[in-house]
Amino acid sequence: MRKVRQNGTVRLAEGNYYVDLDQIGQYVDLCVDAQQQVFVIRHRQKPLKQVPIKGLHKVLMPLEQFAALMCQQALSEQRRLQQTRQQ
Repeated sequence: MRKVRQNGTVRLAEGNYYVDLDQIGQYVDLCVDAQQQVFVIRHRQKPLKQVPIKGLHKVLMPLEQFAALMCQQALSEQRRLQQTRQQ
């Protein structure tokens, strides 16, 4: 569940997803539709829209490469959180 910000977006992981200006201040759910590779954005159980999931690699990769990618993304998120706390 995410709160829609003043610009009509929600933030999830490293991506901002536009919902709608009419939803500012409301809470929405983002449900994964893995087959379609989209988030289904819902408000009060009612689907509002679908948005492509950002950052998908869309390729099969060896476990070692996947683990390295996950570590890199975790470090990036840690740096982003530290910068946010310092502001």
